[in-house]
Amino acid sequence: MIDLTYLKQVSGGDTVFINDILGMFINQTMPDIRALKSLAASGDKTQLASAAHRCKSAISMLGNTRATELITSIEHEAKLNEEKNSISEHIAELEVLTIALEQEIHKLMK
Repeated sequence: MIDLTYLKQVSGGDTVFINDILGMFINQTMPDIRALKSLAASGDKTQLASAAHRCKSAISMLGNTRATELITSIEHEAKLNEEKNSISEHIAELEVLTIALEQEIHKLMK
């Protein structure tokens, strides 16, 4: 589910650096991901696009292609003011996926 290839390349295999990045994902990115649902419900597409954009690089560093596709779609759909249903579906799928990613991160950091 998580592919650390990119993080290992940029860090030279430095496990402290990798764990720092993984910790930042848990502490900074996960709250933003959890906020996407309420932002979509509020109809504030500008804030939704901004929050999705903030999450995008952190998600892509985990090497999970589907999560990267979802957050990119959410950002794009919000910028284009797409229908709320497709955005909500993508957010719901992303929430399930990132919960699994979060669990995997906790195991990797032990």
